[in-house]
Amino acid sequence: MPYMKRSLLLTRNTPERVELDTTIGPWPYPQRIEYYDDFYYINRETFRFKIVNNSQLFNCDILLNAISRYNDLIFNNFTLRNNLRLKELHSLEIYVKGGCEQWPRLDMDESYTLDLLQKNLLSSRSVWGALRGLETFSQLIDKNFIINKTYIEDFPRFAHRGLLVDTARHYMPMSILLRNLDAMAYNKLNVFHWHIVDDNSFPFVSKLFPQLSDKGAYNKHTHVYTPENVKTILEYARLRGIRVIVEFDTPGHTLAWGKGIKDLVLDCSSVSKQYSGLSLKGSGVLQVTKESTYDFLKKFFGEIAETFPDEYIHIGGDEVASECWTNNGQENLYQLYMKRFANIIKELRKKYIVWQEVFEEDLYMHPETIVQVWKSWTQPEEVTRMITERGFRVISSASWYLDMISYKKDWIDYYKYDPHTFYGNQTQKNLVIGGEACVWSEYIDETNFLSRTWPRASAVAERLWSSKHVADSEKASPRFDRFRCLMKERGIPAHPINGPGFCEHFVLPISDKWFSEKQQHNGVVFVYASKATLTSFLVVCGLLMILLLLVLRPTIKQLVRK
Repeated sequence: MPYMKRSLLLTRNTPERVELDTTIGPWPYPQRIEYYDDFYYINRETFRFKIVNNSQLFNCDILLNAISRYNDLIFNNFTLRNNLRLKELHSLEIYVKGGCEQWPRLDMDESYTLDLLQKNLLSSRSVWGALRGLETFSQLIDKNFIINKTYIEDFPRFAHRGLLVDTARHYMPMSILLRNLDAMAYNKLNVFHWHIVDDNSFPFVSKLFPQLSDKGAYNKHTHVYTPENVKTILEYARLRGIRVIVEFDTPGHTLAWGKGIKDLVLDCSSVSKQYSGLSLKGSGVLQVTKESTYDFLKKFFGEIAETFPDEYIHIGGDEVASECWTNNGQENLYQLYMKRFANIIKELRKKYIVWQEVFEEDLYMHPETIVQVWKSWTQPEEVTRMITERGFRVISSASWYLDMISYKKDWIDYYKYDPHTFYGNQTQKNLVIGGEACVWSEYIDETNFLSRTWPRASAVAERLWSSKHVADSEKASPRFDRFRCLMKERGIPAHPINGPGFCEHFVLPISDKWFSEKQQHNGVVFVYASKATLTSFLVVCGLLMILLLLVLRPTIKQLVRK
C-alpha cells in the first residue's frame, strides 16, 4: 500500500533494534510497492550489478554507464561494518528483454519490476526501464546501507514528462545544464525542452549560419553553445534516457535572428508590450512575405534536423505581433507562414510541437501535431478539451510555471494539479501525453536556476509518473523532504519546500575551475563537480596548512619567547 511505514527491525539473532527512517520511499512513487519487515545489508566491497541472460547488453553503453553511475551514487560514503548481522545482498541481477536502443523516444517502454524478495532481480523490457529501476533501487537504500526486502512493479502514467529551460533570456553554462540533466534523471523526467534562442539572444552556433550567434549572442565567445556543446548535451541526456527537444520559436520571438541575417526579421519592439520585464508579445517577427525567408528556413532547419535526433522539433508559434506585418490584401500572413513552414518541417521528416496560439488562431496543423497548453488565465482545461476534441495531442504546462515563485509551500499547488482535470471522454484523456514544468529565465541565471527549479519540479515529476491516486500532499510531504535532502547529497542545491528543517549535507558553490572531473564517453568529455574532488581539495589544503605551520614553527617560538 502507498506510504506504508517501515517497522522497527528486530531479528531473532541479535538483540539490537534499528529504527529506519519512516520517510524513506522512492520519488516519484511507484505504481505498486510492497515492503516486508526483513532487511539486507549491502557491502560496497562485495556488491555487484550483474547483467544476465542477454549477451546483447554486455557492451550496451547506456546500461554500463548507468551501472557505473549508480554504483558511485550509492557508495559515495565509507562503508559501515555490518554490526547487525543482517543477511548480505551480494548482487542485483539486471535482465533486459530487448536490445540496446540508442535514442529515447516518445513511445519508449520505461516499465520495470524490482524483486528484492527472493530473486534480487531488476527486470524490464527495455534499457530505459532498467534506468528507471536503478534509480528506484538507489533510493531504497538507507544511509547505513540497509534495504528492505521490497517488491515493485512500476511504469509511468504519462509518456512525456518534461522540463523547459530557457537559455536565451539568460545564458546557462554547460555545467548547470549537465547538473540539471542529472536532477531530471533522479526524478524520472524524460524530456529536456531546450528553449535555446529568443528575441534576447541567439546562443546556438550554426555551422551553416555562424553569423546568427556571432551577432545575436550576448557574447560570441563565452555565451554560446557550440556544436561540441550540443553534442555533449545530447549524449549526456541520451545516457540518462532523456530526450532533447529543441525549440526554435517562429515566426515571433525572432529579434535576435535578424542581427545576423539581413532582411529576415521585422523589429516589432514598438508594438511588443512589456509588463515587469516580461514580453507580452515577441519583439521580432520573420518577414513571411519574402521568398528568401523560406530559403533560409529550409537550410537552417535542415541543419537542426540533422543535429537533434528526436523525431520532434518545437517550432513555437506563440505571441506573434502580427500587427507588425503589412497585409497588402494578402491572405492571413500568420496562416500563410504556418502552412509553408509546417510543410518544410514535414519534408525534413520531422514532426512538430506548437504553443496553443496556433490552435486558437485556427492555423494550419498536420494531424500529428502536438499542442502545448500554457496560458493559465484562459481556462486551460477548456482549451485542452477543445484541442483533444479535434483529435490533437496535448502537453500540459499551464499550472507548472516554476519561475513564478511565491513565499509559501507552492509545490503543493503543482502536486495537486492533474492534466486530466477537464471534461472529456477517455479517448480525449488519452490524447494528453503528459506535461512540462517551465523555467523561463527573465529573472533566472546560473546563480539561482537549480535552486529555483528543484525540488519544485519534483512535484510535477511525481504527478506525471505516479498513479492519480497518489495525490495526498500531506502524506507525500515527509517523503518529499527526504528526497530533497537526497538531491542535496547528490550535489543539487534543492531549496527548502516545507519551511524550517535541515539536511545533513550542504551544497556549497563549486567553481568549475578548481573542482572538476572529466569523464570521457564516445568521444564526448563531461565536466562536472564532484564530492570526491572537493574532499581531495580539502585534504590538500589541510596538508598545506600543516606544512606551513612546520615551516613557521621556529618563527612562532621566537615570537612566543619575546
